[in-house]
Amino acid sequence: MTLYNELNLRGVLRNEDSFYSSRVKILVLKRLKLRRLKALRLIVIFFAESFLDLLNKVDANIKKFLIFLVYNKLVSQEMVQMNIGLTILNQITMMFVMMGFGYFIYYYKFMDDLGTQQVSNILLKICGPCTIITAFNFAFNLSKVKKLGLTIILSTIVILIGLGVARLLYGKDHRLEQFAIAFSNAGFIGIPLVTGLLGIEYVFYLTGFLICFNLFVWTVGVYLISGQRSLITPKMMVFNPALIGTAIGLIVFISPLKPMAPVADAIAKIGSMNTPLAMIVLGTFIAKSNLIEVFTSKAAYVVSFFRLIVVPLIILFALKLVPNVYQDIKMVILIAASAPVGVMVAMFAQQYEGDYEYGARIVSLSTILCLFTIPGMLILSNFIW
Repeated sequence: MTLYNELNLRGVLRNEDSFYSSRVKILVLKRLKLRRLKALRLIVIFFAESFLDLLNKVDANIKKFLIFLVYNKLVSQEMVQMNIGLTILNQITMMFVMMGFGYFIYYYKFMDDLGTQQVSNILLKICGPCTIITAFNFAFNLSKVKKLGLTIILSTIVILIGLGVARLLYGKDHRLEQFAIAFSNAGFIGIPLVTGLLGIEYVFYLTGFLICFNLFVWTVGVYLISGQRSLITPKMMVFNPALIGTAIGLIVFISPLKPMAPVADAIAKIGSMNTPLAMIVLGTFIAKSNLIEVFTSKAAYVVSFFRLIVVPLIILFALKLVPNVYQDIKMVILIAASAPVGVMVAMFAQQYEGDYEYGARIVSLSTILCLFTIPGMLILSNFIW
């Protein structure tokens, strides 16, 4: 009996068409030439059987390993999506609770229109700059500076995209709507989202976006709300609260000497008042208007659609051109660009005698809707990038 028949009889080559069986056939036919001593044949048969069994076990283990990897990938993606959703839900719930306090504060006459305007000034000119200074208060790092520079460049492009979309949509009219589409709530929504999803250290890069945001908002934004070019002066561009805070923050960042702990803590505490005061002020604005109109205004839905979907989608595809080595920066910018309408649209409208009640309605509606749109944008970025 030939060795080939012996192998077949022993069931080693169970699958005539398999890769492994054909390799063993060639090996046996060429090297043993079918006629050898019985002992040698038995040794070859033993090792052939062991080899094929090992291959079968390895195949099974590889399959299990691949299934394990795919399962873990799917589970991790679901966990990330749940984390994004929960972070946004918690943040927005907290914001609306604070807005509720603002609503009742104004409704029960604990604060009048003058008080609201004064709190808005404190918020814009004191709390905002303190937030920026706090974000720069850590040890100097050259690689972070380079990434911050890239963030500023990309953020400038992103804000210009928003302004361009708003201008194409409305032309020279509807300036408040243009402001709402172009300028997101990058600070109030962006900071907690970036902290929750990426980590507190990435707020430093978000500061790059806020630098550009504040530069544009205190120039182009003021013009859009007020309609007065005379307000856009070199003094306004250089000495607005945001740039003053940025300049102080850069000095703190570069300097080897940092503020003493009591001073740094005091600045941080004042900066932490940013979101609560903004939401309280926004709640007072809503108290002055009809709450039902928040959900029945067609114009507010149109603005929210462009602010939450159209502009972020354009930016999402534009950021695909940036190498994935800067994935963290891309994600920070996308979060900032996907945020709802900025609270400053209502604050500026009040300061420059615009329709701040309408502005408050747009902010409220877009803030509710972003609960669904921001997770969608972040999940979509995983497929597109």
